[in-house]
Amino acid sequence: LLFFTFPPMVAIIQTLVVREAIPLPKLAALSVAFGGVATMLGASLANSHPLGVALALGAAVCAAWSSVWVMRKLRHVDPLVLTFNMASVAAALLCVITISADKVQAPSTATGWLGLTLVVSLQACSIPLFYAAIARIGALKSAMVSNVQPLVSIVAAFALYQELLTQTQF
Repeated sequence: LLFFTFPPMVAIIQTLVVREAIPLPKLAALSVAFGGVATMLGASLANSHPLGVALALGAAVCAAWSSVWVMRKLRHVDPLVLTFNMASVAAALLCVITISADKVQAPSTATGWLGLTLVVSLQACSIPLFYAAIARIGALKSAMVSNVQPLVSIVAAFALYQELLTQTQF
């Protein structure tokens, strides 16, 4: 849930830094969408580790800033080239961190491998599409549409793992 504070952050950055007024209907839609994500995830900070909270909020700030910055400064760069370069650096860093942590645990079932394959494949497709959307429809609209991701995750958990929805999630 903390990561999905990035769409409201995009609105704040666009208002304060870019000096672009956000119309009231968009602010209302953004609030409702974030409220929906919060309700679906049913998240609580009660048992959260401060490092996890900091990392999630840091990722949200980076996603928000990146969304606005790409729209304003890298409009001339092909989104596929941009995301290829970003993903290459991220993959290299994640490999180094994972290997140094020495806690790699591969899936042990066919369903686990399917889940891993789908997560990697969908993430590899979604990030370039997100940055392509930024170039076409803007940072705020792209960020707002990304609120659909937790819904897709919940539906996929149900479809792949028969994980039941709570009444609130439904």
